[in-house]
Amino acid sequence: EKGYQWTTVLRLLEEMRTRLLKPSAVTFSAAVSACEKSHRWQWSLELLQQLQHSDVALAGHMPSHNQTPTAASSSSSWSTTSSP
Repeated sequence: EKGYQWTTVLRLLEEMRTRLLKPSAVTFSAAVSACEKSHRWQWSLELLQQLQHSDVALAGHMPSHNQTPTAASSSSSWSTTSSP
């Protein structure tokens, strides 16, 4: 059931931005995890790109970067996500 909460997580992230609240590395990691569990690898990649372009401190929260390849590898689209 938690895996299907990816839409809720994305809405909460958007609401945080609307209220000018800055998502943390933990927030991004939880969002990536929810997307991964729902096999929404495109959203996982989008979130990781947002994280990369943000000024969020990643110390101790790097596992979120390992989640997207897991999500993408279970999908038939891994070749498109791993291409430069």
